[in-house]
Amino acid sequence: MLKSYLKNIFKTASQGDAREESYYATLEELFKKIAQSFGKGKIHITTLPKSTEAGNPDFRIWDGKQHIVGYIEAKAPTTENLDLIERSEQLKRYRNTFPNLILTNFFEFRLYRNGILVNKASIARPFIVHKLKTIPPVEKEPDFTKLMEAFYSFSLPKVYNAKNLAIELARLAHERELSRALETLDSHFTQWRQQEIDCFELNDRIHSFHQKTSRELWKTYFSMEDDLLVCRAVNLGFLSREDVPEKVAEAILSKDRILMN
Repeated sequence: MLKSYLKNIFKTASQGDAREESYYATLEELFKKIAQSFGKGKIHITTLPKSTEAGNPDFRIWDGKQHIVGYIEAKAPTTENLDLIERSEQLKRYRNTFPNLILTNFFEFRLYRNGILVNKASIARPFIVHKLKTIPPVEKEPDFTKLMEAFYSFSLPKVYNAKNLAIELARLAHERELSRALETLDSHFTQWRQQEIDCFELNDRIHSFHQKTSRELWKTYFSMEDDLLVCRAVNLGFLSREDVPEKVAEAILSKDRILMN
């Protein structure tokens, strides 16, 4: 599967006039074949879907029913440093909005779950295509397979009434908000390792996290109604308006609650 994929990537690159979009069909075919190998033959891939409030990722993956599995943002195969892309404002928006996102340059694949990089795999080396002008050998196929299994395993539970969907969305919002708070806490550890703060200051910040941030989040998510939590999460950016199924949005609006678009 990957051998054929890399052969097609090389073929497109060898034409000499290929743009990023020239490789889309090859990537879409790979994702469909992988889905089929996982027993998910009914998935649907939308290339260049309509824009969301966070922007317009290049691919949207559906489960063939009514749930979005995830998004893919592709960069040109000549983009060798995905670290720079990862730190861009565009990717920050995507990572904060889309809970299951892959960033790729067609050779390296990075999986973000709720904004956090959870896995990455490089299946080949770009310079072999661009400099040596030959088909690169497949590398780290087991790592790539593991990453794709994690990507395709993501979806909201198959519950269809507004109440249960709101419960699941509230849980997702809690996970994202807590993850954001933990990222901030982790940055304090980085400051300590770089000797920007001492161990006593770090200890104070850890204590503050446990006594204030963590407790306040717990109180919020275990005291408010789920539909209110969904409103709050959308308004604060932890859920996108697109994350909220129409039946949930209708139930929320029927209570005269504000759900930002």
